[in-house]
Amino acid sequence: MRQDKHCLNCGTEVPERYCTHCGQENAVTHESFGHLVKHFVGDVLHYDSQFLTTLKYLLFRPGRLTKEYIAGRRAAYVNPIKLYIFISFIFFLLLAMIPNGQGHGEGGHNKVSIEKGGDPVPVVLDALTAVDDTLQKVLDEGGVHRKDSLIVVTGLPGAKGRYRTLHEYDSVQQQLPADKRDGALERRLRRRTLDMKEHYEEGSFWEAIKHHGPKLMFVLLPLFALFLKGIYNWKRWYYTDHAIFSLHLHCFAFIVLMLALLLDHWFSDSDTFTGYGLLLIFGYLVFALRNAYGQSFLRSLWKGTVLMFVYGISFAFVFAFFVLLLFAVIL
Repeated sequence: MRQDKHCLNCGTEVPERYCTHCGQENAVTHESFGHLVKHFVGDVLHYDSQFLTTLKYLLFRPGRLTKEYIAGRRAAYVNPIKLYIFISFIFFLLLAMIPNGQGHGEGGHNKVSIEKGGDPVPVVLDALTAVDDTLQKVLDEGGVHRKDSLIVVTGLPGAKGRYRTLHEYDSVQQQLPADKRDGALERRLRRRTLDMKEHYEEGSFWEAIKHHGPKLMFVLLPLFALFLKGIYNWKRWYYTDHAIFSLHLHCFAFIVLMLALLLDHWFSDSDTFTGYGLLLIFGYLVFALRNAYGQSFLRSLWKGTVLMFVYGISFAFVFAFFVLLLFAVIL
């Protein structure tokens, strides 16, 4: 402790250990290494205590954490925004680390990877065999022998759409009669899709969605709080109070989905654990509504069902808008 009772940070007189104006400790400016370590350990243990208490209430007492925070009892818990940023960061990091279509669930697909020009080209054997047989049959009936050069068969059903490159698509379209070519909208979508394929590697479209997942949640989180405000309009809660409930709920959802994704990746051939996780999240929502808003279980069940339904529709619309945006401009 310094002998001088004036704060070095703001100049206010310090009656005790900490400044009543800015909160800075009235400590000596040149601290020993041992004192720095002591401060660090104290801060870590304090945060750990906060985090463990917050996690206990979040996981095992649905709605109670929100109620405590709104009531003003906040010192013992982690700030909702900090908690959400921390948990969502881990969730989306884990989501990015789990490969698409890899794990125990990929064994049932009849796929093989062929190296062409240094890039892996996925080939679905059954589909290729069917297309090849159909093409050969049409060519045989027409008395045409197969050549290495490109043959445009305008009467082949389903021949459109199997293009590997943008150049190939444009070449075929130029050779087709005007009435057989794709319309303006279809042509734009096909060219955009092929352009994305050339710019991104296999599966990178979903990687882009994973990468921009936090942006989707940036829209969905306040929307969910708005739905809560509409359903509980009689409750004398501010919009920010509903937003705190939304943050806590999504934190729980991310934790459950993290565990479910890992279990599916390690042990399941499908999304079995993810399905159970979604049911658990719905059950948690119902009890959280009951405890936080103080209504009966049946009312909470009904409102929880409505919330999940509306939220699902909103997710679909936001996701569709994002996909359209991704098609319009390569992010």
